[in-house]
Amino acid sequence: MAGSVQWNISSVTKNGAGLYDVNFLRNMANTGYCVIGSAINTVNPDMTWVARIYGSSIRAVSAFSVTTLDNNVDQYSDAELVDLCVFGDLS
Repeated sequence: MAGSVQWNISSVTKNGAGLYDVNFLRNMANTGYCVIGSAINTVNPDMTWVARIYGSSIRAVSAFSVTTLDNNVDQYSDAELVDLCVFGDLS
């Protein structure tokens, strides 16, 4: 999940295939924020497959974890492009 890091994201740490920690630049007000996202892979130009966002866990005011899975084999997998959006109040 490399590439562009946008507003209020300080860093993304990869913990294994499809396992990431996303760190906030400025803390959220509480852990009641919402994380939504999508992921896709285009490794084979003849067959694009979707990697799904499995879930957001370990939700803290300073960071959250996200996992991506390969829909074809239902296992953790890196995605070529991951878009995440967080809704909530800042501290």
